[in-house]
Amino acid sequence: MEINNYYDLIAGKLEDWLATAIEMLPNIAVAFLILIVFYVLAKYLRKITGQLLSRVTVNKSVTDLAETVIYVLILGYWSFCGTQRAES
Repeated sequence: MEINNYYDLIAGKLEDWLATAIEMLPNIAVAFLILIVFYVLAKYLRKITGQLLSRVTVNKSVTDLAETVIYVLILGYWSFCGTQRAES
């Protein structure tokens, strides 16, 4: 008798999880789209930064460091904004 009760409890919980996952699909799709946009933007700005700095300095280490900082800042900004939006 108790096994049926446990089964119903587990089945109900799994059905709730499935319904919640289906409700979250549009949000996940939008987040993935925004991730792709920021990734492309970061790669593009990294390339532009490298081109501009190569005109200013011949030191490849400085250029690479600046490119990486720009890239990480843009992706970090996306990550921070996504986290803040998810909490609200």
